Amino acid sequence: MRWRQVLRNYFTFNRRERRGIILLLAVLGVLLCVQVWLRMTPSALEVTDALDPSMVFVEDPRVSRQAFLDTMVDPEDSVEVSRSLDGVVWHPFDPNTATSEDLHALGLDERIAERLVHFREKGGTFSGVADLHVVYGMDSSWVDAAASYVTIEVSPMQEQKQKEREEKVQMALIDLNRADTTALMSIRGVGAFYAREVVKLRDRLGGFFRYDQLLDVYHMRDETLTNIAENSFIDTTLVTKININACSVDPLGKHPYLTWKQAKVIVSYRQQHGPYSHPREITNTRMVSDSIYLKIAPYLISR
Repeated sequence: MRWRQVLRNYFTFNRRERRGIILLLAVLGVLLCVQVWLRMTPSALEVTDALDPSMVFVEDPRVSRQAFLDTMVDPEDSVEVSRSLDGVVWHPFDPNTATSEDLHALGLDERIAERLVHFREKGGTFSGVADLHVVYGMDSSWVDAAASYVTIEVSPMQEQKQKEREEKVQMALIDLNRADTTALMSIRGVGAFYAREVVKLRDRLGGFFRYDQLLDVYHMRDETLTNIAENSFIDTTLVTKININACSVDPLGKHPYLTWKQAKVIVSYRQQHGPYSHPREITNTRMVSDSIYLKIAPYLISR
């Protein structure tokens, strides 16, 4: 029949062609076996005991070490700050009394300076340098540069007044680290969707530390973020801390600011080099850059 003739024409091979086909099938079989073996064999980064410090944990001298100035950082730690503030003539100032003009003269953006004063007018106060981060949009490099010049002197009477103001503020404002969806929806512009997303992000982070973290909420509008910042406060004492000298890979890998690969390297570095004396030592690996460290630092402790 005709179809048999067609099959003979296209599927009949001479001896040389048959050898070539057999060789090709053999090569494909070897490649398939190698692929299966690679998939079933864990990589060096997945087996922490097999990591070679000389290959992974190479300290790069080009990477700067910038300390995150918050309540966790030792006061004696000194760091270099952004060179964009070199032209500022610094002098001691109190963020609880300085005018927006004074702050702008010290290099702070005019809009942020006005927002800081507005925060004070609504009853907010600053008890330390780290509290400046509570102001929405605050420039971290400016806070780092200003840290040495901030002087906050509070008399017993002022302490009492400050306590009373804080109590009034906390009664009027919403604690972003405690609020449920119902409380969040009482803020203008925050509907059910935003409220759920804010709570979801807060649970993943372990608590909010600064308002700009809300930018990670899907489709967060500037207007909505401003409304939240003006009608809430952040109790940073509620932030969940991860002890990098005692934790496993799991809590680090689940945090939004770190990948599982970075978490495995952080834990493996500790196992091979001993405990971290300060959280910023995680930048000694190639896996954690300064920018990532500044984001994750408020959530880490080393003791």
